[in-house]
Amino acid sequence: PVDRAFPRQRIFVDEISMFIADSSSKLHELQAIVENVGEKCRGRVWVFVTAQEAIDNVIEGVKRKRDEFAKISDRFNTRVTLTSDNIDKVVKERILKKKDSASKEIGDRYQKRAGKLNNDINFRDWARAQLIPKLDEESFVQTYPFLPYQLKVIPDIFNNIRSKGGGYSKLSGRERSMLGAVHSVFNDPKVNFKDKKIGEFVTFDMIYDEIAVELDGDTKKVINETERLDSDEGIFINRTLKCLFLMQQLPYIPRTVTNISMFLYEDMDSDFKKIKDRVESALAKLNEAQYVIKDHSGWKFLSPQEKKVEEEIQSIVIKPYEKQQSVRNVLVNIFDIPKINY
Repeated sequence: PVDRAFPRQRIFVDEISMFIADSSSKLHELQAIVENVGEKCRGRVWVFVTAQEAIDNVIEGVKRKRDEFAKISDRFNTRVTLTSDNIDKVVKERILKKKDSASKEIGDRYQKRAGKLNNDINFRDWARAQLIPKLDEESFVQTYPFLPYQLKVIPDIFNNIRSKGGGYSKLSGRERSMLGAVHSVFNDPKVNFKDKKIGEFVTFDMIYDEIAVELDGDTKKVINETERLDSDEGIFINRTLKCLFLMQQLPYIPRTVTNISMFLYEDMDSDFKKIKDRVESALAKLNEAQYVIKDHSGWKFLSPQEKKVEEEIQSIVIKPYEKQQSVRNVLVNIFDIPKINY
């Protein structure tokens, strides 16, 4: 593009981090390109590059070559970083912004159900409850069809999945993933939220579906297996497990039936008690099939390795005399006596 009042050509190079990777020669290539463009075009051509995160933070190879990178970074005097602090604004302004008529309709619907929504969607037992956005008409309209708290916790989910490394490391930076996931729920034919009726919400199992391609195969295989447990009434067991997997990436949220049910809150008129009943039933079946267990933090999705261990434990048959002998040994130690007769 050319600005005729201040004529300059702009060259945009996307995903420079993918180009450089950990190659020292690619670092020097970028440096040479920018220097040559500046020299031959006498400052009338500007080069812009983009990366998924700040380039010196995301690329392992660059971290080991900071002196070389400093020479290149000096060629780019202006740097604009998109962080989690402003990603919320970008999502609201560029993806979720609505026409005035739609905003009014959504706001009117919220006003009629404000008490119910605030009663159902609460964060009293969350460790970071004070950081969760308040649910009011303004925040509701801005974030719809997401609920305000969802835009706060989704980046944390992506960041924690990435931090595990291994099979999860393909998931891109949390800011970039957030934009992609929000976009996808409207454009992915499986979800196609742009054709939904006003009043329906994005649920976390939809978010799982949008990032599943980036997760490791064993985890996806375990979660996909649970589709066979679902009845003809719908796929609530599978959806519950998807939500539980994502919730496990948020250590500040207790994994209770109530909180899992909030992740599956489907529309403004949802009967929250019925959702909780269905989630409780789903967890019981998942527990019986050894896909989940209950621990001190609530319900827990078992990784493929953990599931295998649980299955091995369940396969062990302990005989009555072995139990008696174990109890005798414990009592002997407690009372410090040589023998227990009964």
